[in-house]
Amino acid sequence: MDTTTVVILLILGFLVVGLAAWVVFSHRRHTRRLAGLAETASAERQQWEMHLQQVVQEGTAAHLADVAAERREKEESQALVARYHQAYTASLKWEVGSRAKLLEMVSAHGLDGVLFSGIVFATGGREQPKYVTQLDHVLLMDDRVIVIEAKNWKGVVFDGVAPSSVHAAFGALIDAGSDGEFAIQVRREDQGTGLSITRHPDPSGTSEKHSVAPRVQVRRQAFALRRLIEARTGEDLSIDACVFYSHKSVRLFTPRKGAPSRTPYTPVFDTAGMRAHLGALGPGRIGPGLIERLAPGLASMATDATGVGAYAEEWQSVLDAVQGEQVD
Repeated sequence: MDTTTVVILLILGFLVVGLAAWVVFSHRRHTRRLAGLAETASAERQQWEMHLQQVVQEGTAAHLADVAAERREKEESQALVARYHQAYTASLKWEVGSRAKLLEMVSAHGLDGVLFSGIVFATGGREQPKYVTQLDHVLLMDDRVIVIEAKNWKGVVFDGVAPSSVHAAFGALIDAGSDGEFAIQVRREDQGTGLSITRHPDPSGTSEKHSVAPRVQVRRQAFALRRLIEARTGEDLSIDACVFYSHKSVRLFTPRKGAPSRTPYTPVFDTAGMRAHLGALGPGRIGPGLIERLAPGLASMATDATGVGAYAEEWQSVLDAVQGEQVD
């Protein structure tokens, strides 16, 4: 073997050994890199899992807190409504007369519907003041909803009419006391010969009971019911409203519907006017099917529900049943 061959073999040997050493070194370095990446990935995964667990725990705690708050709010609202409902039921005797008249009128005109009396519900969301709304009557027909504020006022009532416009002598005795909507009741005292004059709203501002005129009161009630129905069903309905002075001896003075104004016109009736109004009802402004959609919800908030016409069998009065038992 000559010198050249030996040199070549030695070079090849060194190359093989160097290549093997490089392969081993590269493998170890790659292994260490993979191990480092795996360790980093494991640490990141553990960190992510801990973060995810924390988020889930915080979300669960927040959800449970929201559920508990909603439950408390619901219980508080139910308790508030129950107290007012109990008090309203005890005083429902004042609405029995207007209820009987309304049922008679609706039946006489051959109308189909359900009359709900003594409706009580709470308004106001979370972290908002709670207000209880009380409705004397709601007449629900298949194509319209009418909120009726009943006033069992006797004597002479000026609703939206200045006494002086009826007769000059009235103006000398009685001041309207308000530039806006108002109602004035003049009645004889229960005992004695004196007269009692009550203004709504009370100009002195000292009487919470007499704080608004009946027209304003019933419009607010109708608006509250409209918002409640929208919140529960998604329907934004147009709801009619009126004031019914139901006492048999009331003498009512009220203006007829006049020129358009910024204040929505709210009709006011005595018994004869209410009878004529119900008899003149045309097609409602709302599509059919209202009774099926709204009656169960209204019944859950009402002291009594009485069906008339086609709904007489389906909606039988609790009050009439109790009175029937007492008569028997």
